[in-house]
Amino acid sequence: MKYPTVFDKSTFRLYIPFRKYLTLESILKEENVKFYIDFETPNSVTDFVRFYFEKKDEILVNQILSENEIEATDDFFVPADFKKEQKVFIIYLKIFGMLLTIVLFYYLIQNSI
Repeated sequence: MKYPTVFDKSTFRLYIPFRKYLTLESILKEENVKFYIDFETPNSVTDFVRFYFEKKDEILVNQILSENEIEATDDFFVPADFKKEQKVFIIYLKIFGMLLTIVLFYYLIQNSI
C-alpha cells in the first residue's frame, strides 16, 4: 500500500460530506484543533472527505459537529455503502411487485370465471 492509513490509539478518523468539509476546516482552525485531511489514500466513498483527529480532541470535535449540524461517519457505517445496497433492494422490490401483481391478476381471473 503506497499510503497506509494511519489509525492508532491516539487518532480517530471521520468521514465528512464533501460539501461541508471547508466549513468544518475553517471552524477547526478557529478552535485550534489539530487535524489532517487525507486526500492521498484512495477513498471508496467519493462524496466524503477523510479527516483525522487526535483522540484528546474527540469531545470538542463532536461538539463542533453537533453545533454546526455537520453529519459525520466513521469507517464502519459509511452512508454510501447503503446506496449500493439500495439498488439491489429496489430490484427485489420490483420483482416482488411484479409477482404480487401476477398473483392478484390470477386470483381475479379465477374468481371471475
